[in-house]
Amino acid sequence: MADELPGSDREAERGGTGCPGDLRPGCGRSPRSAIGPPEALLAVPPGAPYTIGDAIFVRTKNATTAAARDEQGTLRHFGQAEHRAFWAWAAVEFLRHTGARIEEMLEISHHTMLQYRLPTTGEIVPLLQIAPSKTDQERVVLVSPELAVVLATIIRRVRDPRTGAIPLLSAYDYEERVWNPPSPLLFQWDRGGERSRMSGEFIRSALGEVIAFIGLTDSTGQPLVFAPHDFRRLFITDAIRSGLPPHIAQVIAGHANINTTMGYNAIYPEETIEAHRAFITRRRALRPAEEYRTPTDAEWEDFGITNLLDAAITSVLVPVWARESGNGPTAIGLMGSVMGAAGVAGSLIAAVVAHRLRRRVVVLTGFLLAGAPRFLILAFDAPLVVVLTVFEVSGFGGSGSSHPDGALLRDLL
Repeated sequence: MADELPGSDREAERGGTGCPGDLRPGCGRSPRSAIGPPEALLAVPPGAPYTIGDAIFVRTKNATTAAARDEQGTLRHFGQAEHRAFWAWAAVEFLRHTGARIEEMLEISHHTMLQYRLPTTGEIVPLLQIAPSKTDQERVVLVSPELAVVLATIIRRVRDPRTGAIPLLSAYDYEERVWNPPSPLLFQWDRGGERSRMSGEFIRSALGEVIAFIGLTDSTGQPLVFAPHDFRRLFITDAIRSGLPPHIAQVIAGHANINTTMGYNAIYPEETIEAHRAFITRRRALRPAEEYRTPTDAEWEDFGITNLLDAAITSVLVPVWARESGNGPTAIGLMGSVMGAAGVAGSLIAAVVAHRLRRRVVVLTGFLLAGAPRFLILAFDAPLVVVLTVFEVSGFGGSGSSHPDGALLRDLL
């Protein structure tokens, strides 16, 4: 496809968006600007030169097709290239603004566009009715201004120039294995004088050609591969990140289970942290102030030091000890297993008797057992059995203090 779309790079350099040569949000120009409208080439006399950017082409002698030869004599089918580029753009824009499945998109017709009057304000808003695919429930999607532009562009393209109406097509439903009643489908094209509904294979192929022509790559420099379903994931992720409640996104996407919706949503670590911090702030604002107190600088410092020490022994000290002592990775696994088993035992015992003990004493004892002995034993050339015993005691002491430790943290918060 790259050799069929000369001129779009120069179009972009002049400041044009060149849809679908630019699939970024807000790309609003006609996709034909990327290669030049075929109508302009059809106006050129057969055999005459034709310029796209800095490239010179000579139109073929066939007066009915938008084809030309470049300076090397290679035949370029501009009409076919523009056709495939337009529908790739239309599919991308429709899918990313609706979150629909590709099979749902291909069943959209002029009749599925509705108007709804809001009972509160009386304002009329446009809606798009989505026919059921995986589920048996129909749903409606609000038509955004951007989506309205896309739909209007598609309608203008598929209208019959003689009647101004969209031709009726009876498309075959491969899921139900029946022929649907004739309807003015939007995703249709004139194939040699015969109207036909577009297939999913055509959309995927055209999208792949446009992506390859643009040259999009990932962080490693490898070419990106987009499937129509990827834009459904992008829609859901963008909606939830922009503040749309997940259960509303579930309804819009047509998912029967909200867990499916959340599986589509790409959550990043910093978003999780910020959302959790915002939740804690809201929760504290709703509770009486006397229930909370701010930890002191010394308490935060102790908290940080403890976590740094845990990270140091796990990531550095234990691996170095295993290598230098010759015990190898097996010893690391044994240490973790012994400490974990002792921790489970300590937690069970603490669940029964910890509430009867003095919290601060138990916490202090637990920290002493779980901290210093592990560091000290690794500093000596002790047998593996002794090291495992020390880690077992540390696991028991550390987990045994978790219940009163949690109570103390709740007091602080």
